[in-house]
Amino acid sequence: MLDTKIQDAINDQINWELYSGYLYLSMAAQFSELGMPGGQNWMTVQYQEELAHAQKMFDYVTTRGGRVTLEAIAKPQTEWAVGLDMFKEALAHEEKVTARIFDLASLALGAQGPRHVQLPAVVHRRAGRGRRERQRHGAKIHHGGRPAGRPLPARQGARGARVHAAGARRVRAVTAP
Repeated sequence: MLDTKIQDAINDQINWELYSGYLYLSMAAQFSELGMPGGQNWMTVQYQEELAHAQKMFDYVTTRGGRVTLEAIAKPQTEWAVGLDMFKEALAHEEKVTARIFDLASLALGAQGPRHVQLPAVVHRRAGRGRRERQRHGAKIHHGGRPAGRPLPARQGARGARVHAAGARRVRAVTAP
């Protein structure tokens, strides 16, 4: 049988995982409205990943004779000004979830008995990857879709002037209209 403190903590984490999925699905909808299919796809993948995390924790509880108690899922935010704001929020949210995962792992490591030794392996797999991915993709959006550190691409502006993405104009070969 599962320790009641651990069972309650995992049930709470399952709710957080489901809320995370709900949040990322809401962000996917906003990306869709903004006409950004790449962002929509990425957030949809994150949504599916969060559901998989919740399922793994659900399975952990039930295979050890525990009881899963599902609570109401909070309504997520539904509107953001720009795509970058969604990635910033996703990163901040993921940092909170990661802290909760580490607390859950610490609780499991402190519990008596060998049954809870496997829990850190389940939750630690969940902890690190999401935060790094959101940081990387947030930086790409912030830098116009290119990895940080690369020069901004130039494009042809009105009258043949080279316009750089940073907003500065550099005239290379201005042609007469």
